Amino acid sequence: MRTIKRVKEDLSEIKYYYSKIKDFEKISVVIGESDVCKLVARYNKVIRRGSIKFYDLYVSLYVNNNSLSVVAEDWGINYYYVSRLNKQLCDFFVKELNKEDEADVL
Repeated sequence: MRTIKRVKEDLSEIKYYYSKIKDFEKISVVIGESDVCKLVARYNKVIRRGSIKFYDLYVSLYVNNNSLSVVAEDWGINYYYVSRLNKQLCDFFVKELNKEDEADVL
């Protein structure tokens, strides 16, 4: 069962991965691809099923490595609204990932 804590940890790993993606791509030729790539692929697959707002937020925060305040400024909206959207995004991931996990068991 995926928890909100676990999703936040995963998103932190994903954000770090994307912040250094060029380095990871270079070194993967030598030592192989990191297991985090599987995690990235899974979250990328799930986000494609979400709303366009969640998709945009995921890209802005985690793929493009921006902070909540940078996204708020870029989008011209309140920081607290972006924070609330991010919580909704995390809840979306919990729900969707748990559905996938349940389907895999059946």
